[in-house]
Amino acid sequence: MPVFAQLLAETDIDTDIAQIRTWATTVTPLVTSDDAWLAAGDLSAKLRANGDLLNLIDVLVLIMAVREGARVWTLNRPVTLAMNTLPIQPWQADQRSR
Repeated sequence: MPVFAQLLAETDIDTDIAQIRTWATTVTPLVTSDDAWLAAGDLSAKLRANGDLLNLIDVLVLIMAVREGARVWTLNRPVTLAMNTLPIQPWQADQRSR
């Protein structure tokens, strides 16, 4: 749920808000652990040292994608750049996510 809360905090477009709320109430959440949050903190510090500033929720999504072998869809350029340094494939409309 924190991911959806972050997305809601970052938009004021009514259609986006409605879609985010729909996703939040219909998708099966990934179970996060304390280890995932610590890994997100470590990765966030590494990215920051390289000049990449991402919020912790975005970094957690990247950590979870690596853990789950999932593809990531984003319009966030800093996230896309960070993905280029990790074993994550971008999600594309003609490909099914695992």
